[in-house]
Amino acid sequence: MRKRTRVATVSAGVVISLIVLLWHFDARRSLKLPTGKGRAVATMGYGHGVIVASDGSLWVWGQQDLGWPALGMGYVEHQPFLKRLGKDRDWVDVAADTAHTLALKADGTIWAWGENHSWELGDGTKTMRSTMVPSVPGHDWKQVAAGLHGLALKKDGTLWAWGNNWAGSLGTGTTNNSAVPVQVGSSTNWVKVWAQGIQSAGLQSDGSLWWWGYQLLQFNNTPHFILEPTRLSADTNWVGVAMGFFKGFAIKSDGTLWAWGCDVDVFTGMPDSASNSVPHQVGTNHEWRACAFLGHGCVLLMKQDGSLWALDDALDQAGKRMNNPAWKMQPVTPSQIKLPAPVVAFAGSYGATGVALLSNGEVWTWGRVLGHPGIWLTLERDAGLFLSRIGIRSQLGQIQGRLGGVMRSEPWQLANVPP
Repeated sequence: MRKRTRVATVSAGVVISLIVLLWHFDARRSLKLPTGKGRAVATMGYGHGVIVASDGSLWVWGQQDLGWPALGMGYVEHQPFLKRLGKDRDWVDVAADTAHTLALKADGTIWAWGENHSWELGDGTKTMRSTMVPSVPGHDWKQVAAGLHGLALKKDGTLWAWGNNWAGSLGTGTTNNSAVPVQVGSSTNWVKVWAQGIQSAGLQSDGSLWWWGYQLLQFNNTPHFILEPTRLSADTNWVGVAMGFFKGFAIKSDGTLWAWGCDVDVFTGMPDSASNSVPHQVGTNHEWRACAFLGHGCVLLMKQDGSLWALDDALDQAGKRMNNPAWKMQPVTPSQIKLPAPVVAFAGSYGATGVALLSNGEVWTWGRVLGHPGIWLTLERDAGLFLSRIGIRSQLGQIQGRLGGVMRSEPWQLANVPP
């Protein structure tokens, strides 16, 4: 009897080993998003991320840790793998804030899902949407941005806004909220807009940069509300912006990085916070191409060669900078995030999560790993996705959601679930 038990155990072990081996071999084919000729876009809310792959397909992952259905998949609480939303391949832009998302199709229509307590979904209601619904009306939109409000550009160059306006982030000259889109000023030369929380920024066709909403130059100081788009400088060579925690970073066409807002003198080296109301250069590098905000005091930066870097005031100098004025004037130095291929799209979140889509279709994430709380992270990816492939619905995501969070200091590759 003992021999039979031992043989059975060995046989079971062999079978399990073979299954795991086959699974890992097969999984390599599921670790990439499809590629195409379009522009890839990545965005992040607090606990969820959304990617438009270069073939126009739409993908989401993460968790609903704020209680809102941020994933657009009904009331799914955890989605640890990249999951495709629908079968359409005509998505061209996407923007997320804390717990909601706006997405734009090639036909000029905007769609939305998630939390909606301040009309931020643009559908004229405060109704929470667990799946995708039509947003603001019209078929002539060309770009979206999401904060606690919504911003969108029309093809005629006009700028429109809706939702929460507590700090003037709609740019309409008042602090009145709006359930429907209202035009921001009368300009018809807007080419790019950004939104985050209760702040907004916009770029006009002449290369000028504009800012409105909540302004705070130093923590514990009195904030100011900028109720209409206000030009930041006389320069006309701005190309990209990253916003978060009451500060902004921007890149010029010459590849230099600039910053303004709350406590950015830490980055710029300016002698006092009074200088933070206007942009000042950060470092001397001339190779920056794009930027995105990550966490309290970290900005992600992509160079012209597609490499990704982080500029982090909280971690720089072993965390001493924020608590010791003697460290304040020391230059904050960027550090490279090691990835196996050039980056084509990247994003960061309030929740301290970074994500990068590479030119080969791979997706890598680091920081607070979304959808993977607790000790079940590896088991959820390997065993859970294997079970789904052979037709068994896994409950691991519901189990591991009660076991706490996971932080990763180095990039970790996300898997995707075939549609």
